[in-house]
Amino acid sequence: SIQFYDSLINGTILPNSTLLADGATYYASQTLDGCESLQRLPIDVIVLSSLPVTDYEDSVCDDLNDGNERVDLSVYEQDIIVNASAYTFTYYTSFSGAENETSSELIANEEDFLLCPGQNIVYVRVEFNNLCFEIAQLKLSLIASPFIDMEDNYYVCENGFTRIAANAGFDSYTWSTGATTPEITVTEAGSYSVTVTKNHGTLICSSTKNITVG
Repeated sequence: SIQFYDSLINGTILPNSTLLADGATYYASQTLDGCESLQRLPIDVIVLSSLPVTDYEDSVCDDLNDGNERVDLSVYEQDIIVNASAYTFTYYTSFSGAENETSSELIANEEDFLLCPGQNIVYVRVEFNNLCFEIAQLKLSLIASPFIDMEDNYYVCENGFTRIAANAGFDSYTWSTGATTPEITVTEAGSYSVTVTKNHGTLICSSTKNITVG
């Protein structure tokens, strides 16, 4: 009941064997109960020789410094291909697995993927309408967060003071007192904290240490 034409008005009826041409527009009418629609639906055709995927690399902080971090792989889809909503994504542990859609190498829960220390490579199969596909590499590096080598407890005498210092080598220091130096002087008992950061290019990893002064 669908008939294709080469123009919006009048024109020539196209056979079903017509080869699609890149950039061409075809016009479809519908026939129902012997009546053909007066209006025709324009259909624009884009013939893809390959999908414009791009390999992508990123770094992720190990927030708890426990040797792993869970990430959502789907957040990188826009980095792999423009207009990502037009495509279907599946994730695999090897290139051959992505190419052959091997179920044993499929990453079933891409929204909760476990990163291990160092570089992790995920092979992303990007499909268009189940007709054509390309495979992109997603490389994710897990970076350790700063380790603050300090005691948990410090002590101050009445009418005295104590100096509390975080270890050197960080790019910034922020104390709960508002200080931004590696070391502070404390005259009162209480709870304190320091947050330090380490820059890895555009990635900034941070850690916080809580301290009790008695």
